[in-house]
Amino acid sequence: MAINNKVSEAAREVIGQFLKETRTEKGISAYRICKDAGLASQQVTAIESGSTNYTVDALFAYLEAVDLYVFFAPKSGQDRSELLDEEDMLKKANSTDPNL
Repeated sequence: MAINNKVSEAAREVIGQFLKETRTEKGISAYRICKDAGLASQQVTAIESGSTNYTVDALFAYLEAVDLYVFFAPKSGQDRSELLDEEDMLKKANSTDPNL
């Protein structure tokens, strides 16, 4: 099932608000995120405002710079024994692609 544009935009805004609040609470400037994550200021603004789509690479770089952790799990009602986090994804990618 595809997510409609309004739902997608609302989700980006909620995520962006959470990320900006977290960054601010940790006392990290947007400039520091740009430097640590290797992102342009426009990318940081896009992530924090939810105003536009951004790449997974940009999001992961932002999360790393703010020292946040992300993981994926099945929706409720499904077996949650197989949680997948960023480190697991990298290990999986490395094991299937010897060039990584």
